[in-house]
Amino acid sequence: PAHWEIDALRALQEALCTHAGFVRIGVAPRLVSDAMTALTALNSQARLPADGVVALFDFGGGGTSITLANAASGFTPIAKTLRYTEFSGDAIDQALLMHVLDGIGHSTQADIASTAAVGELTQLLEECRCAKERLSTEAATELAVEVPSKSARLRVTRSDLESLIQDRLDSVFCAFDDMLARNNIGRTGLAAVAMAGGVARIP
Repeated sequence: PAHWEIDALRALQEALCTHAGFVRIGVAPRLVSDAMTALTALNSQARLPADGVVALFDFGGGGTSITLANAASGFTPIAKTLRYTEFSGDAIDQALLMHVLDGIGHSTQADIASTAAVGELTQLLEECRCAKERLSTEAATELAVEVPSKSARLRVTRSDLESLIQDRLDSVFCAFDDMLARNNIGRTGLAAVAMAGGVARIP
């Protein structure tokens, strides 16, 4: 992961250098970040510029990683990757879950993240994750909702999903603007913006 701290990277590199299964003909494998891998893959058909600053948004299940890279030097990072955990696939699933519970008039005093509540609503949370993925290509979808004392089918639209994530996505862009300012890069100084990760499929 591009956002890993240097100590974790050093420990992994040392482990690779001393593990017989990874060292071939006396040469240890080179560590490559997921950010560099994603940018290289996106550029496999010359879809990215040959030079300039490229910003990569990696929208993952556990958070968003933002990397600024130099296209002219094989997408070498030019700043420490920013990890923003408030916008993630998991957070979107949770937000959609709360929306669904509100939609069927279900109320609970339990914390939705508590062990008991998660155990009770695990299947519905999985339904929400699948619905989120369907809404990447469909304008609307239905969820089968089964919770204690409630059973229903609920229609959720792409507009519903976009409303749920709008504020969170805005906060990602605010963090990105701060990152650009810290590195003295204006938006006009970007050669390209690229996206990766499962959440990147959301329109």
